[in-house]
Amino acid sequence: MPPSKHIRIDDDSASISSFRTNSTSSSFNLSRRSSESYYQSSISKFAVRDLNKSEIPKFHDLLIRITVSNGWSFQWVNNPSTHAFFHWLNPKLKLPDRKQLAGPILDQAIKGIEQLRKEKLNQVHEQAGITLSFDG
Repeated sequence: MPPSKHIRIDDDSASISSFRTNSTSSSFNLSRRSSESYYQSSISKFAVRDLNKSEIPKFHDLLIRITVSNGWSFQWVNNPSTHAFFHWLNPKLKLPDRKQLAGPILDQAIKGIEQLRKEKLNQVHEQAGITLSFDG
């Protein structure tokens, strides 16, 4: 039979009471300090917010990625359940419709992938010196 671990109850209760005393003391000091020096904002100000202009392309990129990686049709963004879910996440998020997702957003994603492909091919070509020849 493997050796069992012995737990000393008196050690645990001492550490628990020490933790309670220390955490109560530090939280009291923190709350007193925060009320004296500044007003603390609620988290809802940070969780529910508008996207700024620099975040919109990233949001669209993530939408196109989940669409393609899950094999969904572009119609999913027009589904009322999808709108309800995104509204629950952040009421200020505005989903594009399927025409925007399948049009300019997809076009932008394709341009980004093509640019990345070219960069990777140039890196490989510089390292390996690949030559292609076709018989035609």
